[in-house]
Amino acid sequence: MDKMILGAIVLIIGIAILVESLFADGIGIGANPAFGSNQLIGSIVGGLLTATGLYLVLKSKSKSE
Repeated sequence: MDKMILGAIVLIIGIAILVESLFADGIGIGANPAFGSNQLIGSIVGGLLTATGLYLVLKSKSKSE
């Protein structure tokens, strides 16, 4: 699999996890009205996946030019 495609997939999954974690209470899937530990873990994991995916996409773009 091309690194650009892999990076894009990781980026999309990371953004989805990050958004879902940040807005869990607002969309009705949060366990409590406060920002809980599961949301914190999801936000961290989503942010790391987003950063990794962005890195892979940008790295593969710079190699192809």
